[in-house]
Order: sequence, then structure tokens, then C-alpha cells
Amino acid sequence: IDPRMNVKFDIGQNHKFNSISALNIYDRVSEDRRIDFENDSNYVLDDRQDTSRFNTFLNRTILTAKYGKRWKAEYGIETQYETGSGDRIVDSSSTPINRTEMTTVAGWAGAQWMPNDRLTIQPGVRIGYNSRFQHPVLPSVKAVYRGDKNLILRAGYARGFRSPDLKEQYF
Repeated sequence: IDPRMNVKFDIGQNHKFNSISALNIYDRVSEDRRIDFENDSNYVLDDRQDTSRFNTFLNRTILTAKYGKRWKAEYGIETQYETGSGDRIVDSSSTPINRTEMTTVAGWAGAQWMPNDRLTIQPGVRIGYNSRFQHPVLPSVKAVYRGDKNLILRAGYARGFRSPDLKEQYF
């Protein structure tokens, strides 16, 4: 099940709001079977069945703004909450131990400066918190130079981070 909702609207002439919320419900059902060809039997092995459930809620909200002819900015916040349960999940820090959860909250800001018609510079930074992994500060900077119609130079630097979701951690 993957319902989601997106809300977009303009705030005056220079600001735009965009927010998306999504819910993902994932059930994994597995069983081990033994097939005996000599006796022509087929049965489920005891203690070898598992049903795991993972739920994820995500919200990402972005505000973009235009400040005059040369400046633009983007501000955002993202929250994600995951839960997991099942016999294959063993989390000694939770009660009961076959349930687990993870929370991620992050915010970012970026700017776009166009000092002239040929050059665009975009610095940005993202900071965050993750309940299981250390979330580093993530800086970025990009630049684009537009020469004549046959020349566009691009350069960029960025750091990245993505923690594994609960499904990746327990399968």
C-alpha cells in the first residue's frame, strides 16, 4: 500500500510551497517447504515461517523563493519514521525485541546566485539527525558558466549520506 498526498501552491509572486507526504506498508510473508519426491509429500517446515511488516511515513516540505533578478533560495525539511516487526528482527534495544524503529529528520538550505547572465553559483548545506546512524553535515557547491552556444562548463562538489532503511538492515 502506497498512499501519498502532494500539496503545491504559490505564496505571492516570489515564493512557492511544495509538500509531499507518503505512507508505505510492506508485508513480507515467507515459508520453507519440504518436498519429498519418494513419498510424494509436501509440507511446511515447523519454525521456518516468517511474516515481517515494515511501515514508513515520509514528509518532505520545500519552500522556494526568488529575491530580485539574481538570487533564488530553497529551504526544506524532511522527516521519515520507519517501523518493523517480525520473527527475523532482533533489536535488543527495543521491547519486544522483534520490533524496531528508526527516525530521520533533516533540513537544508540552498541559494542560487547569478552575478551575470553567464555565471550561476549554487551553494547549499544539509544537516540532519538519524536515530541509528550519525548523520554528517553535507555541504555542496555547484557552478555553471555559459559561454557561447557551444560551451557550457559545469563544476560541483557535494558530500552525500544515505542510511540503510529497515528492510535493508534486516534482510
